[in-house]
Amino acid sequence: MTKKIILTVIALFILIVPVLLGVYLVKQRTTAIPRAFGPSNDIRIDLANSYVFVSPLQALAGGEKIRVNIFILDNRGRGLPGKTVIMGSANGLRVDVIQSKSDEIGKAIFDVSSAAPGVFLIEASVDGAILPQRVNVTFK
Repeated sequence: MTKKIILTVIALFILIVPVLLGVYLVKQRTTAIPRAFGPSNDIRIDLANSYVFVSPLQALAGGEKIRVNIFILDNRGRGLPGKTVIMGSANGLRVDVIQSKSDEIGKAIFDVSSAAPGVFLIEASVDGAILPQRVNVTFK
């Protein structure tokens, strides 16, 4: 009988202590430190963080297009809107500008096509600086 009472007391202790601790913590004042980032004059393009995304990597020559999305980002990975992106074009590669100014997420959009088969290097520049990432696309 004594063993049963001891086990009951331990069980109640295990159940009641977390509840009381939770009530105590909920009554405590919670303080949050805001970390919002407002507009700043010190926002700069991070070329190493910006990138070129191409899909698909290959298409048929003479009609099919490949979409090229270029993302212009700062050092925290945030898109930079309003940046004019220039995409270089190799001989034989046709570039259609869909959106040369980056949008609110930093994306500029181009389509490329080729009348002849070949492998073409895609590169982009912004503010006179070339993005270090380059992508090869293939037209068959």
